[in-house]
Amino acid sequence: MRYLIKIGSALINRKNGIDTHWLGAKVAEIAALQQKGGEILIVSSGAVAAGMEIENLSTRPRDTLKLQLLSGIGQIRLMKYYNDCFKEHRIVVAQILLTHHNFDGSNQEKTITAIINAYLNQGTIPIVNENDMVDKEEVEYKPIFSDNAALST
Repeated sequence: MRYLIKIGSALINRKNGIDTHWLGAKVAEIAALQQKGGEILIVSSGAVAAGMEIENLSTRPRDTLKLQLLSGIGQIRLMKYYNDCFKEHRIVVAQILLTHHNFDGSNQEKTITAIINAYLNQGTIPIVNENDMVDKEEVEYKPIFSDNAALST
């Protein structure tokens, strides 16, 4: 069975960054699903929160460029948390950064699907995140449904 797990900002964020205790517990649940034969795909938010953690910020900035910069440094930390948590269960993860432009009718959608399926077939868990560095609509306008929500559908 294939599982799509959406980990939104409200779940993964704590006051000044990422809730690593919650993430560790969630990864243990996900690892158990995979050990029962499940194919797991994760869509995760949290890059800006992880960037805020790095810079020790307690308030989310409003400036779009600053949010993009936080996303860039935070994405690395977010993936490190995922990698470290899944490594405890001997599971490899892969990062896939996307924007809605990847689904604009070009062949990119087929390529992305092929890559995701290949990772799932080899037991690697792909972790998909909206690429806030280059797609500033997510950080700038704060829509009701984030692009990560759209990516998970």
